[in-house]
Amino acid sequence: MALDSLGQTLNKKEFEKAVECLSQAKKIAFFGVGGSSTAALDASNKFAKLGVTTGMNTDFHTVISYISNFTSEDALVLFSTSGKTKDVLEMASYAKKINVPVLAITAYTKSPLLKIASIQLCFPDIEHDHRIGSIASRIMQLNMVDALYLSVFHRIDKQTIDNYQKAREEILRLRR
Repeated sequence: MALDSLGQTLNKKEFEKAVECLSQAKKIAFFGVGGSSTAALDASNKFAKLGVTTGMNTDFHTVISYISNFTSEDALVLFSTSGKTKDVLEMASYAKKINVPVLAITAYTKSPLLKIASIQLCFPDIEHDHRIGSIASRIMQLNMVDALYLSVFHRIDKQTIDNYQKAREEILRLRR
């Protein structure tokens, strides 16, 4: 049910802007707090396979230090279901101040995060007041990560694909 409603809230032009931004980024930082940190870690792991320098940490100070070296050729991807998490908002404001593109992945509400973000990727707000573990939101975020990853993957050059394949072969060789 949650995934079916994603098409109603996802702006396809914003999604294309996100794919373009992530395809061109030299470095990408991913950040989320609580349940949203799972999607941030998954995204960092996936995009690293594409040859992009990525970073993910759940510590606000560490990520602020990391993105302080970013430029407009890099990107910060923030995950927040509510779009109201203080650390996420502070990080978005700082990135905007230093001209780093900010991609927000959040529930489709009038969240403060959407007002700061350069690119807005929204999913439906389907959590209930008495939610148990943010399961629906996490599934939406993870699916957004997968869609972005696959879209960027289809835009990368042959050398990156060759490197990806070499890494995969080595992982298979070392599998126990």
